Formats: sequence, structure tokens, C-alpha cells
Amino acid sequence: GWAQARAAFADARIGWAMWLSFAAILAFSAFETMFVWFGLANFPEKFGITSVIERATRDEVFDAARFSGRYLFFIGLISAVIQGGFIRRLVGRYGETRLAIVGPLLLGIGLVVVGSATSFWVVILGCVVMPFGFGVNNPSVNALISRASPADQQGAYLGVQQSLLSLARMIGPALAGLLYDYRGSRSPFFAAAALLLGATLFAYAYHRRFAASFAAKAEH
Repeated sequence: GWAQARAAFADARIGWAMWLSFAAILAFSAFETMFVWFGLANFPEKFGITSVIERATRDEVFDAARFSGRYLFFIGLISAVIQGGFIRRLVGRYGETRLAIVGPLLLGIGLVVVGSATSFWVVILGCVVMPFGFGVNNPSVNALISRASPADQQGAYLGVQQSLLSLARMIGPALAGLLYDYRGSRSPFFAAAALLLGATLFAYAYHRRFAASFAAKAEH
């Protein structure tokens, strides 16, 4: 409820981590929503058609979805492998606050690579980089929120985070669509990357301010 939300954001360690999570989901939801439109406008042959479509209809988007689904499945698979196995080793070696810096940085680099690509192989390269960022970022930020929360409030605070992420999934596609209409098919990816650059700097400040407190907690 509102009481848990106010309490979560009153604690900077929790509130800041929630905003990092929000930025990552906002950026990635923009990518997911615009990927088909971007493909139809720049690489139509890779999405099952022969000519460029700048303003695709709903039916054209649905027809291309079976192709984009393969690429998004590839991204999801890499992210799942990282979150399911590699992340534990990385956390043990570097700590969550450092990984919270690396996550949005890699995700942003992947978006820039995709957005600037003139070859579809470059798009694939960006789609390889992105899930590494997403796979590192999500577990790390979730762990920071969980570790910073009082033991009897962890579920409530993680619930607040999920509500915030639902908001990000609503706002991201809407903003990406506006950018696509007014600034072109590549602009949503560049805008999302700029947001993630800001999130990377924010995560660095978070690391500088709070890393020692998490390390001290782990020693007890």
C-alpha cells in the first residue's frame, strides 16, 4: 500500500535501487515494443517482407511478430542463463552494487548498437550485448532492495517495486511510440540508451554511497 511505498522511498538504499530498476525496465520495454517497427522500417527482408514500411499497420506488425519473436527469444534465453547461473559467481566476486553499474551500461551499449546498425548482423550483435546487461542488472538490483529492507518487510517492499515496474512497462512503450512518430525509427533506442547512461551514473553514485553498508551487513 501507500504506507509501504512511502517507507521504501524514505530509505535511500531502497528508493534509489527501485529507480534503477525502473529505468532498466522503462528502457527495455521501449526496445521490445519498437523492435518490430524498427525492423520493418530498416531491415524488412529480415521480418518477412521485401519493402520498407515506415508506418506499419496492425496486421503487418502481427505478420512480422513471428520473426521478431525468434530474436526476442534469443535475448530472453541469454538473459535467463545469466540470471540462472552466472550471476551468483559475479555477485560473489564483484558485489551487487558494482554489478548495478555494469548492468545499465551494457544494456545501453546494446541499444546504441541496435539503433545505429546499418547491417542486420550488427543488430544481432546488439541483441547479444543487451541480455548480458539485463541479466546482470535485474538480480543485482532486486538483491539490493531485499538486503536493504527490514526482514519483516521484504515482501511488501518487493511488491512496491513490482508496482513501479508495471508503471514502467506502461510508460515505456507509449514514450517510445511518440519518439518513433516524431523523431524516426531509431530514436527510441537512442533515447533509452541516454536514460541508461544516466542510470549508470546514478548507480555509480549508489555504489560510492552505500557499498560499504552492504559489505558491513554481510559480515554480521
